[in-house]
Amino acid sequence: MDNNSYHSVIVNKAPTTQNRKHKIREWLTLKNVQFEEYHTKAEPLCLVKRYKPEPIYEADEILKHVGDIMILHGHEVLRLPPYHCDLNAIELV
Repeated sequence: MDNNSYHSVIVNKAPTTQNRKHKIREWLTLKNVQFEEYHTKAEPLCLVKRYKPEPIYEADEILKHVGDIMILHGHEVLRLPPYHCDLNAIELV
């Protein structure tokens, strides 16, 4: 599986600078991270960076459910390094 955008949709996406302050606060509250209400947007974003989990990709979650079936048939799904011509023939095109 290459690193195309539709293969890399993140399920547990953390807020970024593009999100509004109330969405960042919501995310921190869901993660049980303490913050002060009077902080500007920058301080909660620093907390988001600190408590941001490893990304979980939607395609990987789907493949977990199908994975047992695929292992029975001798297949394994791997993520390819980006722009690697030897492993991903489409990059030559």
